[in-house]
Amino acid sequence: MNIKVALCLGRVSNLPTVWTNCLVGAWLSNNFIFDYRIFLLLLSMSLLYVSGMFLNDAFDYLIDVKERPCRPIPSGQVPRATVFAWGILLMLFGLLCFFLSLITEEANLGGLGSTISVLSLCALIIFYDWQHKENPLSPFLMGACRGGVYLTASLVYVSTLNSELILAALIGFLWVVGITFLAKQETQKRTQLWPVLFLMAPIVYGMTKISVGESVWLMILFLLLTVIVYAVFHFRKGSYGVTIATLIAAISLLDGLLLASNGFELAALLAVCVMPHTLVLQRFIPAT
Repeated sequence: MNIKVALCLGRVSNLPTVWTNCLVGAWLSNNFIFDYRIFLLLLSMSLLYVSGMFLNDAFDYLIDVKERPCRPIPSGQVPRATVFAWGILLMLFGLLCFFLSLITEEANLGGLGSTISVLSLCALIIFYDWQHKENPLSPFLMGACRGGVYLTASLVYVSTLNSELILAALIGFLWVVGITFLAKQETQKRTQLWPVLFLMAPIVYGMTKISVGESVWLMILFLLLTVIVYAVFHFRKGSYGVTIATLIAAISLLDGLLLASNGFELAALLAVCVMPHTLVLQRFIPAT
């Protein structure tokens, strides 16, 4: 398997959105310290994401032969067994990096909660990849995988989740559920807009945080609403690829809103700046 095929299989253009998820989990834990743990955490979640993408293609092989014969496995660019093996290996490396991030200066591993969280995340990833084509509720599984990143990242720094972090994970969950329901319509050649209701979750959340003088928060809220309108416009035209890629990249914008709404304005601006980089990467490596 060459690098180009690996990058395509791993949908690595979307990795910046995983990194901003981790930043939200870290900052909203209210116990974030800039040290080696954040780098191990970012690497760990990145490896788990790429692992999930590899396994997704491996499990979807028979369907891709009929519907997407140009994908790397059915087109003969890489053997299915190789993709399976790399998917499992990357997940194991991701787990190793995560457990290393839990080692403190006193050389004690983190609490039981962090272990349960990361193992549950891995189980969700595998179950989604295995069952998502036949399961009508698969968008909720996909959303749970993304929401689990927020929670797992936070548990590197604290042993108990606070209400704002749980709410942030719920908002991320609903956003990805909406994206996934829209994406499933591509093969059905439909343009039903009801999944957009899930995308309105961060807008409703942001409106509850209204306060005079929060210019960063207002800017991000406006940008996020603009992205939703832009995505709906292209979706109605049948441009499913543009719609889904844009909404995936906008996860970083969503993370910026979550950070700004909790008073972390500099971190929010950092998350916002990630989105255009993701869009550029998607021009070279497909997002889906």
